[in-house]
Amino acid sequence: MVRVKNGIACMGTIGLIDSCLGLCGVCYCVFRLCFFLFRLNIGLFHLKKPGEVHLFGIPPVQTDMIQPFTNTKLILTTVALVFIALVSRAQCPRVFDFYGQTPVHPYWYSCSGNNYSFNLSTPNTWNGFTIDWGDGSPVTSGASWSPPTFQNHLYTAAVETYTVTITETSSGCVVTGTVVMEEATSASIQIPVGGLTQACAPQTMEFINSSTNVSSTTEFTWDFGDGSPVLTFDHTNWLQTISHTYEQGTVDCETEVTLTAENMCNTVQGGNSEAT
Repeated sequence: MVRVKNGIACMGTIGLIDSCLGLCGVCYCVFRLCFFLFRLNIGLFHLKKPGEVHLFGIPPVQTDMIQPFTNTKLILTTVALVFIALVSRAQCPRVFDFYGQTPVHPYWYSCSGNNYSFNLSTPNTWNGFTIDWGDGSPVTSGASWSPPTFQNHLYTAAVETYTVTITETSSGCVVTGTVVMEEATSASIQIPVGGLTQACAPQTMEFINSSTNVSSTTEFTWDFGDGSPVLTFDHTNWLQTISHTYEQGTVDCETEVTLTAENMCNTVQGGNSEAT
């Protein structure tokens, strides 16, 4: 069972460390761990009579070795270690993303098609840092980094995505983000040379995806206007010829075929592109 407190999920002890990310979550989850260990301490083994133990409903066994967990020092040490780990993780520094937020995995976008002068900023103090920009350039490093200082890097014009890895050397905290360089995709449809532009159903017709500014993040959808399922493709559908068979009774005198294209820069700039 999962309980949620202030947006933090504490799942027993298995998901505890991975689930507690904020200071409030740290306090709550440490309390949950204490409570769990307390219950474990008094309730894991229930002594029926001297030498007889019932363990979670298992038939009694005779032993002088199994005892209830009463080592208070062990419990307190465990709680302290978990608390230190959680506080350390909760205090890992962050960086600002494209929108000025500080998510776990930030994204930054360059949608101009030109060189990208990337200014990386942070709301926190980094005690020793390295930045791998993901484009094969030398790693940037320093003894400290704090606002309002920027870390700048120039990406050469390209249609590409780069993984940026920022590490605080003193704590081992790592932030991994993605730089997306592309232009918004423009959807376009062409009919193959000699192809049909009108026909009587049933008839198979062909269309070419002639969209422009296609990138690896582009997604295409084809709607053939006859009630058939919409087809979805990744960027590899670009310049491909797609066939569709129109059946009797599924089309009107004029049926509209719609190709929709969207990549990350389309999303950033307001929405997808459509061609009919």
